[in-house]
Amino acid sequence: MLLNKLPALALTIAATLQLASTATTNCGGDNNAMDAGDILNLISTVNSNNFPTKAPDPILFPALSSLSVTFGSAKLCVTNKFLFESTHDSLTNLAQGAGVVAAQCCVDGSTSCNGGETTIQGDSGLNLVASIRPSSQGCDFAGLDTTGIGAVIADISTAIENIGSFLEGLFD
Repeated sequence: MLLNKLPALALTIAATLQLASTATTNCGGDNNAMDAGDILNLISTVNSNNFPTKAPDPILFPALSSLSVTFGSAKLCVTNKFLFESTHDSLTNLAQGAGVVAAQCCVDGSTSCNGGETTIQGDSGLNLVASIRPSSQGCDFAGLDTTGIGAVIADISTAIENIGSFLEGLFD
């Protein structure tokens, strides 16, 4: 089995398989082939915070932000697509999200994988998108969540009307 190649990930994989049973995952297309070993090493690096400089844990994801980590041919992108909301997430949860993608999108025994994406939750309950993609690709904001933007525009419009009424009153 592909996921048994790195025994150090056993706990992460167990939690991942529990998450994978409820997570919705979209798997990548045929043009996204990455080395399966690179994906597993990427998950291990994130899970163990094995970076040249230790990453903060948890990590802040401000509104409209993304984080990417690359290992060989594979890249993990974690994206906050919300326009006005921020959240924090642990490295363990990021690794588990990547593990969900590996568990659901990588064929057992294959040396390559096409990656994909799934949703993980930050500490505030805000959904983040975790995706595994080729290292040559960027992290994007496709599917930007504009929840609440209509109310903000209405508030701005009302404020402009109020300022206009105030200014008219000055000249009457």
